[in-house]
Amino acid sequence: MEQGDLTAALQAYRDSLAIAERLAKADPGNAGWQRDLSVSYSKVGNVLDGPERPPARARTVAAVPSHTPASRPPRSSLQSRA
Repeated sequence: MEQGDLTAALQAYRDSLAIAERLAKADPGNAGWQRDLSVSYSKVGNVLDGPERPPARARTVAAVPSHTPASRPPRSSLQSRA
C-alpha cells in the first residue's frame, strides 16, 4: 500500500474492524479485544473523515459499545454488599 492511498487504507482498516468485531463479540469481557475494537472504529472513522476534516471522535465514541459488559454490576453495588 502506498502512502496516501486512502482507498486501500480504508479497506485494510475495515478488514481489521471485521476481525475485531468477531473477537469482541466472542468474548465481551476481554478488555483487550474491546479496546482493539475501539481502535479499529477510530481508524476507519479517521480515514472516512479525511485529512481536511477533524477526527471522527464523536461518531466513533457513539458507535463503540461500552467496554463494561452489561451483565457486570457497577462497582458501587458490589461494595455495598460487603
